[in-house]
Amino acid sequence: MIIVRKIMILSVFFCMNLIGCSSTEEEDENTSNEIIEENEQEGDNSSDVLRPASVELLVMHNGGEQLSVIERLDSSLNRLNQIATSGNEGIAIDGLGNLYIANDLNAPPSNIQVMTQAQQRLITENNLQTDLTQDRQYTAIDSSHIKGIAITKSGMLLAANHLGNSIEIYGISAGEPEFPYMTLTTPASPWDLTYDEDTDRLFVALVDGSILVADNFVASDYSLESPRIIRPNADAEISNIHGIVYDASSDRLVVSDVGDAAVADDGKIYVIADASTAEGNITPEMIFEGSNTQLGNPVDIAMADGWLFIAEKSNDKLLAYENFFSKTPGNTSASIVVDFIKPESIALIPKTRDVLADISDIENNTPISSIAVTLNPAVPNGTPDLIKVDDSLEQLSTELFSSSKTLESMKLDSLGNAYITYDENGAGGILIINHWTKGRSDTLNTSLDRVITGANTQLISPKGLDIANELGWLFVTENSADAPSVKVFSMGATGNAAPLFSTTLPAAPWDADYEPSTDKLFVTLVNGTIAVFDEYSVNQGVNGANRIITPAVNGAAIPAPTNLHGIVYHAASQSLIVSDVGSGTIPTDGKIYIIEGGNAADGVTDIKIAISNNNNDEVGNTQLGNPVDIAFDGVNLYVAEKSQNQLLRFDNLLTSVGGDLPPNHSIETLAPESVALIPDYQLK
Repeated sequence: MIIVRKIMILSVFFCMNLIGCSSTEEEDENTSNEIIEENEQEGDNSSDVLRPASVELLVMHNGGEQLSVIERLDSSLNRLNQIATSGNEGIAIDGLGNLYIANDLNAPPSNIQVMTQAQQRLITENNLQTDLTQDRQYTAIDSSHIKGIAITKSGMLLAANHLGNSIEIYGISAGEPEFPYMTLTTPASPWDLTYDEDTDRLFVALVDGSILVADNFVASDYSLESPRIIRPNADAEISNIHGIVYDASSDRLVVSDVGDAAVADDGKIYVIADASTAEGNITPEMIFEGSNTQLGNPVDIAMADGWLFIAEKSNDKLLAYENFFSKTPGNTSASIVVDFIKPESIALIPKTRDVLADISDIENNTPISSIAVTLNPAVPNGTPDLIKVDDSLEQLSTELFSSSKTLESMKLDSLGNAYITYDENGAGGILIINHWTKGRSDTLNTSLDRVITGANTQLISPKGLDIANELGWLFVTENSADAPSVKVFSMGATGNAAPLFSTTLPAAPWDADYEPSTDKLFVTLVNGTIAVFDEYSVNQGVNGANRIITPAVNGAAIPAPTNLHGIVYHAASQSLIVSDVGSGTIPTDGKIYIIEGGNAADGVTDIKIAISNNNNDEVGNTQLGNPVDIAFDGVNLYVAEKSQNQLLRFDNLLTSVGGDLPPNHSIETLAPESVALIPDYQLK
């Protein structure tokens, strides 16, 4: 099946660095911006008013004909395109560009919708709709009316549970109807929250007119014990704090007060100085209020590059103040005002962002902190089956994880989430373990993690797996004899989800490596060959492999037994690195092959380097018997050597002389099945 979205990864990278990469009919029909001339006494002039910020905005409609529509706007509040969703409340975006949407239209309970790769999809499509073949949603069991949400780098979604008087915490990888990982009681009903990563500080807007501040929030295991309470307008007859942002550079807190929700002209914006230490009843440093501000129910706010953006719901406006902290407080008009039906929440997305290489495609100069290893089987049953070893293969980490599954291949995304195939006697699946690299030492937890499994998945005996972060795709090799194939799933899939599409293979596969820079998919087959698919994201392999590579020596194909397993394509050198387990029943006949020109190789192709003692009856210095998986950091090769119960490292692989080469480093590891790199940046 050819799905509608066909994204070439190169075009995505190109568009990520453009402003308004896609044009839409809506851009020609934009609501005219009302540019408010600043008072000359403030020293502003019109040429300064539209200085662009480095962000774009997503704004949720919560009412009228546009209910549940999220619009994308530039920093001058010009409309670009939109998303039709089923949500209506808070929105947040993570480091991979996934969009999280709260919905309390039929609450209680609320639900959370997760739109996979929304940031990239907005660039390439004009009018999006959430699509459960790519996206997911789950019921937030026991919640009341979830309003504002925030994402932490520790992999948690924080939700302000309005009327439930609590903060509900979920893993960003959760996917089925879920109870929260943690419920934190608040002294009054919360509306919105913001979390500052650098200071580990949580700020919560409460509708009783106060602000809760939790210092050392993540470090204290998400504790709200002994919080500070700030009351910026304690003498007000009605105070109802909603939107909240923290400006770390000036240590200021900016909050919006809707006052009486039934009154359309009593809204206020407060600026609170010294937010890192403020406590009790305080006098705001700045207060904005009055008819010129058009503040009635300012339900949400956001800040970037000195601009303050305001969702003014009762007056159907979006407001923007340029150089906000330099404005004269009081009854000061916004710099930009546009009509916008019932805006509810705002999320900021950068016009450009740092796109981290897929971890399986690391080339060079990326510091590696440790190596992740799956064990199959874990012995005895129930013991840790997902472990970490330091990159020099000298020390096992104390962070041990037990899945109680028969684990196969593992890959990590740029946020540190682990994706792992498993094979349970003909009932295969994929585990998604939330932020596993960030120090988890536990077991599967449905409030954090999710599973893709069931008849619709068509997973019987899944083996290899790879990730394309920018496409939002998982590539899974289905090893069953009756249906050898590559199944491609959305990275956002959950439960009994069907693949986006499948590619039939000429023989049973074991592993796959997708190369985003050239849009090629390489698949190892157990008959000793490699299938190569060009322009894979566009053609999806509907016409079969473009090339079949048969590794050879002096023009003669490698003789049986040959059974290719692990595969890495190194784009910088155009080298293919593959492992050959030979006969799975012989523990001494493993080999590693390096093939030059893998980007264009076809047919019988000579190996440049072979690590082998050329004696299938003896393991030799190489220690290679059943090298079931490999990972390459651009210089050194890591090998999961199952029959010898070893994790091996061969240094300077591409300049190696090959032959009966001993590994430079090794560590005993019972039944290693898969190996993956953990870069330093995943631990931050």
